[in-house]
Amino acid sequence: MAARRLPSVGGRLTLRQRILRWFHDHPQAQAWALLAPGGLWMLLFFLAPVALMFGYSFMPRNPYGVVEVGFTPDHYLRFFDRLYLTILVRTTIAAVFCTVFCLAFGYPVAYAIARGGK
Repeated sequence: MAARRLPSVGGRLTLRQRILRWFHDHPQAQAWALLAPGGLWMLLFFLAPVALMFGYSFMPRNPYGVVEVGFTPDHYLRFFDRLYLTILVRTTIAAVFCTVFCLAFGYPVAYAIARGGK
């Protein structure tokens, strides 16, 4: 049995057929083609805003709170004040408590669901 060929218009392959043939000949590109839209979406709507916020975090503010052009590490140095370290410790304790609580009550329930009869 002869291999089937894609139908063509006037003996020439259409653009769609050439693209499909290229993907058929390059199977590794199929995975990248499937990952590209999601990756571009993450880059555009997640990483770009995070990078902008990181850049703004090093800019000084005027007395009215408006960000000005310049560079200052003061915002990050202020993190080591006693007030912010106390908040960090309390937040970490709360996070550990919530994690232990969820594991203590969620794991047995998940185990019972997984082992339970249908």
